[in-house]
Amino acid sequence: MWLKNQGIRMTHEYEFVLGLDECGRGALAGPISVGCALVQVGTDSYWWSRGAKDSKKLSYNKRVTFYRDFIYDTHPTPSAYHIAYQPSSAVDALGISKATQICVWDCLNRMIRQYGDQITTVFFDRGLKPRSAELHLPDHIQVIEADKDGESKWASVAIASILAKVERDCYMEKLGSQYPQYKFEDHKGYGSEVHRQAIKQHGVIQEIHRTTFCKNFL
Repeated sequence: MWLKNQGIRMTHEYEFVLGLDECGRGALAGPISVGCALVQVGTDSYWWSRGAKDSKKLSYNKRVTFYRDFIYDTHPTPSAYHIAYQPSSAVDALGISKATQICVWDCLNRMIRQYGDQITTVFFDRGLKPRSAELHLPDHIQVIEADKDGESKWASVAIASILAKVERDCYMEKLGSQYPQYKFEDHKGYGSEVHRQAIKQHGVIQEIHRTTFCKNFL
């Protein structure tokens, strides 16, 4: 349920960069998700032209259109992706930083295991890079973390942000149909006024809400 991976048209003649970004860090409900996108070296201009951008700066329709384009391989350049999640219960038990890092390591381990020999650089959006003492990647891989706005610097990070957001939003929309009183489909679990009022009126859903984040509303 929580893991998705796709690799397409990979041969050893290609070199790749890997970008990582997260979605859902500040939400009151739902999972934390981290997406990673593997794209061919030197293809950033191509991806910018296809609509890659910080997911927060794209409309819903443009995010979904780009997501489908990337996922279903309607582009000529090789790529791969992975999306990792940790549920709200893990956020409560471990804290948001630790839960996010579990997702980061899931992405790294899967991509390095499959494509490590071909990856030249890993780009992290700000705050996602594990501590140097914990980061053991092959020596040939360069690691770069954005000081800010990694989604605007590297197409792979922008793509990762789109993948993580579209997948997480889709999950929250499904929750919205199961729990209509919370309007998850509208706010995606973030702390909107509507969501805060719903928590006050109906309480938290133990398996969905981050109870440590919702204390002020109970």
